Amino acid sequence: MNLIKVICKNIWELLVEDGWIAAGTVISLAVAGLWVVVTGFNETLRGFGGWLLLLLLMLLLVLNLYATGRSAARKQMEER
Repeated sequence: MNLIKVICKNIWELLVEDGWIAAGTVISLAVAGLWVVVTGFNETLRGFGGWLLLLLLMLLLVLNLYATGRSAARKQMEER
């Protein structure tokens, strides 16, 4: 029974973490798309939309890695 609880807990944590990644990706895409719409016909500013998307996605990745590392460290401390 304990094995089933552990498996269910791991699956739930995976879904929650992936949910945050998916939501962050959609929000990043919306922000970059809004940037392109707001900048209008200015090609120079509109060209930064891709860089903005890259920056937002890399920030999302770093924040997720940080949160995952802290969660793993907390779990390791609880086991001791």
